[in-house]
Amino acid sequence: MKLQQLVSFQAFTYIIFGIAFGLYGPLMMAVFSVGDRLQIDALEYWQVAAFARMLGGILLGFGLLLWAVRGVLNQINQEGQRGIIFALFLSSLIAVIISITQQSLIWQSIAGWISTGLFTLFTIAYGYCLFQLQRISS
Repeated sequence: MKLQQLVSFQAFTYIIFGIAFGLYGPLMMAVFSVGDRLQIDALEYWQVAAFARMLGGILLGFGLLLWAVRGVLNQINQEGQRGIIFALFLSSLIAVIISITQQSLIWQSIAGWISTGLFTLFTIAYGYCLFQLQRISS
């Protein structure tokens, strides 16, 4: 998979999840079984739902940024590409770690495994891209 295709796939994924969390925060929390596990009152529930909607806005913004960057990746020099790929690799790696801990401690759902799998896929793919870029420049 080429870097531009990988970034496009991640952008599309983040845009879809951003819209889902932004518009349907409480429903997305239910998909991750968060509401089932929390013993909170209605006000606290809606505070958590508001946070889920904020996450949606962030995911949507990050997805739109990636969508905009994907078109110019081939025009950026290798050092610039390495910086972008490393940032995407590191953010995906951190997301994998967080996702695994949340999946094992809180979510325990199929949606949790799907998100963990996606972040793992992005981490491996960007790690491979970094390896290939290092190999080309050597």
